[in-house]
This record gives sequence, C-alpha cells and structure tokens, in this order.
Amino acid sequence: FGRGDGLLMLSLSVASFYLLLIYADRAFFLRLLRIVAWVGTFAAIWALVQWLITGGRIGGSIGNPAFLAGYLALSFFVTLIVAQMSASEQWRRYAYVGAGLQILAILLTATRGTMLALTVAGVIALLCGAAAKTGVVRKRSLAILAALFIAATGFFFARDFLAQSSFSPVARIAQISLQDP
Repeated sequence: FGRGDGLLMLSLSVASFYLLLIYADRAFFLRLLRIVAWVGTFAAIWALVQWLITGGRIGGSIGNPAFLAGYLALSFFVTLIVAQMSASEQWRRYAYVGAGLQILAILLTATRGTMLALTVAGVIALLCGAAAKTGVVRKRSLAILAALFIAATGFFFARDFLAQSSFSPVARIAQISLQDP
C-alpha cells in the first residue's frame, strides 16, 4: 500500500504539472517553476540534515527513498530551468547550488533506478554536446565522456570489492545484477 500510494501521488503530481503547463499563462508557470525549485532544494536540505543526523540511506520523512529520489530528480531539472531563466547572476548561483544539493541528496538515497536514469540522461546530454559544432562544448563533452568510460570500466572490474563498501550508494550500484529481483 505504501508504494502504491506514493506512485499514485507522484502520478497525480506529474499529471497536474502537465495540465498546468498546458493551461496556465507564462507568468504563473514561471512562478510555479521557481516554487518547485525552492521546494526541491528545501527537501534536499531536509534530507541531507537527516543523513547527517542518522547516517546511512536517507528518505524516511518523505516516504521511502525511491519517492524522495523521484521527486528530487524531477525538481532537479526544474531547478536547472530556473537557473537558466534567472536574470541575476546571484540567483543563478543559488539555483545551481540548489541543483547540486538535490543531486547529492539523490545519491544519498541510494536509489539505483534514479541514479541510473540520471546517469543515462547525463550521458545523452554529453553525447549531444559532443555532436555540437562549437569547439569548447565538444571538447569538454568528449573529455567527460572519456573520463566516465574509464570510471565505468574501473567500476565494473572492481564491482565485487565495491559491493562491500560502507557507502550505500556505491554498494547498491555495485550489487546490481541480472539475478536481482
């Protein structure tokens, strides 16, 4: 019941968001994006404080870790949009710090699906950057892709060792297998 309730709540939230996107005017929608970004940042800070106090995997006060990670993943992209829309450099920095806190909280939930989904989205973004015609974006994207490939190869070969890690996000990613239900 707990997982079904959370899934239903997230589904209704996403449906409501898209209905607002279709029917709301631009000013209302921009205010909504800012509110979502700040609420997501507050939820990330709350989760990080929880992690500092209790240690281990976070997610208790917002349901289970998967729901927290799912919400923060959605608010992460909204926060990036808010950062791009910000007229002030100071508010842009605040939004990027908020996005960083949200990613950190997602990692500390140790939710494998969300971490893998964000990794795939990041790789796709880097591939799009590598296909860009401008030199700086292309070079940086290719360098980051090469570094990620080397890190993933090392992670694969050290997987058994990393599965015993005391840092739960690393351990949970290393424990992924085709036999895992």
